Amino acid sequence: MTCTNCNSKMVGKFCHNCGQKQFSESDKDIKSFFSEAFHFITHFEGTFFTTLKAVLFEPGKLSVDYCNGIRKKYYKPISFFMLLVVLYLLFPFMEGMNMQMKYYKSLSFSGNTITQQIQEKAAALQISEEALSEIFHQKSEKVSKVLLFLLLPFTAIIIALLPPYKRKNRFYDIFILSTEINIIVLLQIFFIIPFLYFLFIQFGITKDSQDAITPISGMVFAFYLILIFRKFYQIKWLFSAIITLVFLFLYAIITQVVYKFLLFQIVIQLI
Repeated sequence: MTCTNCNSKMVGKFCHNCGQKQFSESDKDIKSFFSEAFHFITHFEGTFFTTLKAVLFEPGKLSVDYCNGIRKKYYKPISFFMLLVVLYLLFPFMEGMNMQMKYYKSLSFSGNTITQQIQEKAAALQISEEALSEIFHQKSEKVSKVLLFLLLPFTAIIIALLPPYKRKNRFYDIFILSTEINIIVLLQIFFIIPFLYFLFIQFGITKDSQDAITPISGMVFAFYLILIFRKFYQIKWLFSAIITLVFLFLYAIITQVVYKFLLFQIVIQLI
């Protein structure tokens, strides 16, 4: 028997070269079709929820296991991140990294440039800045979600600059850690927090209580980072807390300044 996919000699039910299963007439049965669908669903659920549980309740375990070759039981981190982005695109609960055009003028190091670009674009289109702002918001709402993928390399660079980083840690390992951190960012900001807001509204909880969600979520994220750095680098609590503060400072610059400046420049060119 030879593999119908790569023409290699078959040994057993699966090809040793490409991994394809030996094809037979029974594979054309409708029973086989539903069997494959059932296997995909059960396998997806198993790896998905195992990965979700590790990310939420065992910070750092996914990165450590994955970098040490323990991968079969997990959903691929990059695929998990991409899945969350797709879900966010399909079911948007919040604006995410997007914001109204007028707020971009407050970017301290480029405020004058952005203001000038807005005025020139409005003049070129012969519309008011208010009308331009509406067009800008519609386009940036979609672009901002796609650009979430930039968080992975940006975060990896930040982690590589942290004191615990050593030459023996390949950038691949750092990228896996970056992915896990940004998975929790997506889960927290775009899914968990909106869900909490929804519950608060349903139960008639006051506005002051709702406003407390943001600072509390920030503290939870900081504690999560302390745990994940401690497990990944095998360092003490105090050192992990220190590098967490450094990371949060640099991460804020990346997300609130660099990312949004790039988003503005891309969107304004698309109008």
